[in-house]
Amino acid sequence: MTSLNSLVRRGDTAPVSPLGRRIAIGLAVITPLLIAGVAVSAFQNPAGADAASGDSSTTSTAPSTAPLLPAAVVNLDQYVDVTADDGTTSKAVFSKLLTTDLTDGTSGNGFSWTLTDAKTASDGLASGEFSAVVTIPSDFSSSFQSVGTANPVQSTLQVQTNAGSSYATQQLANALTADLQASVSRQITSGFVTKSLSAFETVRTSLGDAAGGASTIAGYIDQSGTGADDLGAGLTKAVDEGAVPLTTGAQGLATGLGALSTGAAALPVAADGFAKASSDISGGITLLKSVLADETAASYAIDERQKALESDIAALSADVPTLTPEQIQSRLAQLQDTAAGIRVSSFTVTLGLGVDALGVTALEQYSNGLSAAQAEFAAKVPELSSNITLAATGANGLATGMASLTDGLRKAATGASDLGGGLHKLAGAQTTLATNLQKGADGIPAYSPEQQTQLATVVTEPILTAQTVVGGSPSPAAAIAAVVIPLALWLGAFAVYLLLVPFTRRALDSTASTLRVVVTALAPAALLGLVQAAVVSVVLFAVGVDPARLAAGILFSLLMSLVFVTLHQGLIALLGQAGRVLSIALLAVQIAAAAVILPSGVTSSLYTGLAGLLPLTNAITGLQALLTGGSTDALPSSAAALAVFGLIGLALALVAASRKRSRDVVVLPALPAGRAATA
Repeated sequence: MTSLNSLVRRGDTAPVSPLGRRIAIGLAVITPLLIAGVAVSAFQNPAGADAASGDSSTTSTAPSTAPLLPAAVVNLDQYVDVTADDGTTSKAVFSKLLTTDLTDGTSGNGFSWTLTDAKTASDGLASGEFSAVVTIPSDFSSSFQSVGTANPVQSTLQVQTNAGSSYATQQLANALTADLQASVSRQITSGFVTKSLSAFETVRTSLGDAAGGASTIAGYIDQSGTGADDLGAGLTKAVDEGAVPLTTGAQGLATGLGALSTGAAALPVAADGFAKASSDISGGITLLKSVLADETAASYAIDERQKALESDIAALSADVPTLTPEQIQSRLAQLQDTAAGIRVSSFTVTLGLGVDALGVTALEQYSNGLSAAQAEFAAKVPELSSNITLAATGANGLATGMASLTDGLRKAATGASDLGGGLHKLAGAQTTLATNLQKGADGIPAYSPEQQTQLATVVTEPILTAQTVVGGSPSPAAAIAAVVIPLALWLGAFAVYLLLVPFTRRALDSTASTLRVVVTALAPAALLGLVQAAVVSVVLFAVGVDPARLAAGILFSLLMSLVFVTLHQGLIALLGQAGRVLSIALLAVQIAAAAVILPSGVTSSLYTGLAGLLPLTNAITGLQALLTGGSTDALPSSAAALAVFGLIGLALALVAASRKRSRDVVVLPALPAGRAATA
């Protein structure tokens, strides 16, 4: 223990040459610069990082300056047959969409992608050349193509990381897995939605066509109903005005034909009588002709006699002289007149008889024709009677059929009327169907190809996140500097008090006040701290801090350095070597509480709850407000908290100085009374 105490004291009091002291002071001054410079310059911002695009579902108002970790893509996908709408078949590989998205930065944020083979990727992952390897399986295209079919199949993308990599890399790999899944899901969902919308458009068109067809059919059915109504009315009219009278007429025809058939049975007998009478007439005419011939002959004879008489009378008239001439002439004139009249009458009779003979001859001819016709009629009458019998039988059948037809027509008219009513109802139902089909068609929105694409995009990405960094987005170097500069100044203050003591014994033994002793001892350390802060300001220039905030950043750095030096003076003055150990311990706690290594969401609440009570966390908060371009609302409170911690460090130094002074006071023993009086 004695050796350990001596070693500890030797560490505080070991002599140092003037040159070594100057070198040590110089190193202490540049220690914060070295720490901050190395941390900022060690950060690699690969070429093209500024052009890296974010997630397609995220829009950002700030430029992307995130670093890109190297990663590899291994594509084992195989071609599949794709059938176009026209029936042609071609080869396609859908994984090209994913590889294109990765290599052009659309997906897989935070990584710079290289398309390579499986062995190169595996070797690169093992050697650290690649932070992650994504392997696209051989069934990716076939699984992609199965979406929208009756048997969809899921495909699995394999994401490999090195277990020995950093925590941040692991977290990026985890985010990469989700990002790739979301990217592929978006592509598949977008394609599925586009196909579905196209199918909806087809259904809409089909429904519209079906509605039009149903409406047309309804019109036809309604027309058919009207026709059925007209048919029923026509059938009824046909029954009432045609079939009934026709049936009555057919029945009357059947009755008349039956009677005619009965009467026709006597026609042959009458025909025979007509033939006999005609024959008798012919015989009478023959007899009359003979008589008339005789009379004609007799008439000729009378005429001859009359001629002879006239001759005799003429002779007598000539020979009778006895008679007076007047008498004879009178008598002769009378005889001559009488004889002339007889001759004229006889000639007239003769002529009439000749004419009668000619008429009788013609009558004979007519009688012969009548006899022949009567004979022919008599021959045809049996056939006529048979046909009339058959017609009567047919008329009876016709009457029976007409009765049945009339009944059937009445039933048909009733059925046609019922059919008309049913068709009208069917037309109404068909119209309702057409209306509902049209409503269904109208209820399906009509989307143009551009609208289908937009809707597919909205369905796959219904929400976009708008990331806006107030005051501009910081560069990665500025974000790192906001953390490293307070850390470097803390270690710079620690280095200062590796070289300096909180205060000298001579100062403690002086008659100056304790406050003056402490402040006087603090002045050199504070000066070195301010120089450290001024030197570290070079880093602020290097990281491109907004010129409007550069002066505030320098002043805040000077405040941090002064506070940290004051705190270290108090800790080391009060605790000695233990104060230095406590400084390092506080540094670790403060880094954890500031959530600069791990996000606050994954940092233990035991540390995050102390963030507002620790100087380094307040310093980081204030400097972040200045360097990252965000709101400076937290800057006054951070500066005030640092000032409080500076006062705390001053108070600790005052307590330590007071305690040391009280320990160094020499208490003299009391003098005897006599000597005291003499004195």
